[in-house]
Amino acid sequence: MDLVDNENYKKILYINNLVLRTLNDIAAIKEINEFTSNAKLSFDLIDFNLNVLSYISSLNYYYTRPRLKVNYSIKKILSGLISDFSLVISPVLSITPRELIEIPQTLNLNPEERFLIVKKLGYLIDLAKNFSKKDSKTLVFLEDMYLKFIVFSKNIIDFRDFSKNLQLESPYYTFQFEHLIKVLELLEEGAFILRGKYELSGSHEFGLHSLGYLEAGRVLATIASQKEAAEKFSRFHGVWSSKFSSDLIKAK
Repeated sequence: MDLVDNENYKKILYINNLVLRTLNDIAAIKEINEFTSNAKLSFDLIDFNLNVLSYISSLNYYYTRPRLKVNYSIKKILSGLISDFSLVISPVLSITPRELIEIPQTLNLNPEERFLIVKKLGYLIDLAKNFSKKDSKTLVFLEDMYLKFIVFSKNIIDFRDFSKNLQLESPYYTFQFEHLIKVLELLEEGAFILRGKYELSGSHEFGLHSLGYLEAGRVLATIASQKEAAEKFSRFHGVWSSKFSSDLIKAK
C-alpha cells in the first residue's frame, strides 16, 4: 500500500472504520421487517449507501495515485447501492408519473432533499469513472450503473406535489424546476448512450432501450408543460424508431 506519510495512514484507518461501520448499519436496517414502509429507515438506507461511496472515494486522496479498486470493489459497492435504492425507489424506466403516485411511497423528503440525493449520486459516479478511467471493463459497468442512476433520478421525484412545486410561488420551485431540467437532460443522454451502443453492436435490444428513455422524457416533459422538450423527444423517437425498424428489416 503506497502511503504518502504516517498521518495519512491514520486517516486511511479512520475512514476505513467508517466504511465498515456504515456497511454494518446498512445490513442492520435490511434485517428489520418491512423497513421499506418506514420513512426514516428508507432514507437512512439511501443516506448510508451514499456515505459509504463518499468514504471510499475520499480514500483515494491519501494514496500516491488513485487506488479505489485495490481497496474496495467499486462494482460491489455500486451494485449494492443500486440494489438498495431499488428497495425504496422504483427502478423501472417505463413507470409513469401516475403509476408512481398510485404506489406507496415511504420517502418523506421535500424537492430540495430529493434533488440533493440525485446530485450527490451523480457526482460520486463521476468520481468512480475518474478513478477507473484506465479500466475499460469497470467503465462499461459504470456506464450501466449510470443508466440506472438516470432512472432513479426520474422516479425519486414526488409527483404527488409536482405541479404545485413547479408554481413560482412555491418555496421549492427552484429545486423542483432544476431537478426536472436535469432529469430531462439525463434521459436524453441515456438515450444517446444506448444509441451509441446500438451503433457499435447492432443489437436491436439497445435500440429499443434507447427508445424507452426517449419516451420517458416525452412523458415527463409533457406533464411538466415543457412543450419544446416534449416535441424534441417525440421527434427523436419517431426518427430513431424508423431507423431501427429499417435496420431490422435489412438484417433479415
